[in-house]
Amino acid sequence: FIKELIRCLIQAFIYDVWDICYSDPETSALSLQGTTLFERFLFLAERHCISEREVRYYSSRLNITPKYLSAICKKTSGKTASEWIEVFTIQQICVLLKNKNLSIKEISERMNFSTQSFFGRYVQRLLGVSPSEYRSVQENKI
Repeated sequence: FIKELIRCLIQAFIYDVWDICYSDPETSALSLQGTTLFERFLFLAERHCISEREVRYYSSRLNITPKYLSAICKKTSGKTASEWIEVFTIQQICVLLKNKNLSIKEISERMNFSTQSFFGRYVQRLLGVSPSEYRSVQENKI
């Protein structure tokens, strides 16, 4: 049910973004095309963050430049495209780390990181703890 929960939370967030866009006169000037591109980007990022973490990948799928995609994201949500990709990626990593049957190496491979070391540094940068530390903290919460 974790994937379903994450999808529902993302959907609720998208609804909140829409509400902000149409209630704030300053941001209501966002074009329908821009918000549609932003929604499409979020959909793609949620689906492909396991294997793709480059803005260039998503911008090519949307037929726009990486700079334009980041500008749309920033204008619509206050976060850049890279930040959104990191949000979805770290959510997936957290879900996988809670699965005790998967080793850190297996998770690193599933998430398409070139090395386990790079995976560890990525998690450390975003969560502030190593993958094994995050896993042990989660085990202690249970």
